[in-house]
Amino acid sequence: MICIECSAPTETLYTEYSNKYVQLTECKNCHSEVDPYVEIDNVLLFIDLLLLKPGAYRHLVYNSMVVSLESFKEHYKDQRRRLPYHKSTPRLKVSIKNIFNWFKKYDTIIRLWVLLVVFEVYLTWVEEEEIYHTRERVPFNSVTLQLLMIYVNKWNALQQYMFFLAYCVLDNVLFHMFTLRLVKSWMPWGKTTNYSSQIVSYTILLSQGVKIFPILMLIWPYDNIISMSINKWIANLYLIESMKIVTNSSYGSIMQLLVIVFLLRFTILNILVLALLSMITGDNLINNVLVVLSQTYFGLRTFVSELL
Repeated sequence: MICIECSAPTETLYTEYSNKYVQLTECKNCHSEVDPYVEIDNVLLFIDLLLLKPGAYRHLVYNSMVVSLESFKEHYKDQRRRLPYHKSTPRLKVSIKNIFNWFKKYDTIIRLWVLLVVFEVYLTWVEEEEIYHTRERVPFNSVTLQLLMIYVNKWNALQQYMFFLAYCVLDNVLFHMFTLRLVKSWMPWGKTTNYSSQIVSYTILLSQGVKIFPILMLIWPYDNIISMSINKWIANLYLIESMKIVTNSSYGSIMQLLVIVFLLRFTILNILVLALLSMITGDNLINNVLVVLSQTYFGLRTFVSELL
């Protein structure tokens, strides 16, 4: 637990008396209330998250999630792991219980991940179909995915949904995995902070909450390329600022880290999409790589010439 104003560690957030009166703890470092969000409604907390208030992020990440993780009892461990297999009959039952406890322990993070992926699948599907039908060139958009869309559009709705679901899940897993690895290996914060993996994961999810905004498309039309591109850039800016708030690192180090993560994720995703395209068409993988490189080159040249 920390003070959301100065990030100084604290032992308690508040003191509860017998008459249910709650008194917020005063920070010994800055002499302000350690965490006023303890008494604030969730709606106001959500608004402060959208406004990128540092205290709101620190409250949720350090004083809400970490406290709940520490209070959750540890998984039941198999006491018979050293016994022969035929004498360890409850092992399967123990494994199932451990899996259940893991889902229960990270219930909030898992729910947010599922919600984020569901919205991202819909957005990616709509965006790629819009680009394919309008033949519009979008800067930094995956050329390999557009080549594959020629064949994906011939599939039925369920097959298309499963394809974009797999694509978005893989995209998020790669982004999450590389970000966690680089934060823990590069930044001093990641080496000294407890629950650093969970903190980074939760921070990413909170910053990507901007992607929930497309629910407004049920009321107002939102299926144009410009709106989706703006939504992506806003989500990236939220991610940079939220990582800055939580890790207390410089903007330069965070942007360097995210650029490397983007390049790694982009490369692996495109290689996998090209491999799938080669399996469908029967063409050589190298030929498809050359086609993608040529189209990317001409696309970037056209984009630069339009800017100039």
